[in-house]
Amino acid sequence: MKRGDRIRVRAKITVFGVALCVTEALSFVLSAVARIFAVDTSPVEFGIFGAITTVLVAGWLQMDAQRAYVVADRSGFLTRDETRTRVKSVKEGCPKLWLVVLYLQLHPELMDG
Repeated sequence: MKRGDRIRVRAKITVFGVALCVTEALSFVLSAVARIFAVDTSPVEFGIFGAITTVLVAGWLQMDAQRAYVVADRSGFLTRDETRTRVKSVKEGCPKLWLVVLYLQLHPELMDG
């Protein structure tokens, strides 16, 4: 497996892991509220909720990473190579740095060697 493919897979696993953690937290809150109000819920309903929520959170996270990358690019926080096609580094003080790095990892073709 190529280096860029390994980076992309690792980034997708990160997105999926964050989405699962958010889904678990929301499921916990939802189940607690359901118990407080004595609402019966089936495991199937929670399964459907979990599947849909995971997909939505993963999509939201990727879109947020893309927006952070665009803002960082427009604000001059990305250092590019001579051809201006690849990113060499992200400058200190970049807002939402981890999202910018995540976006670069999801798109390793944008990174310099």
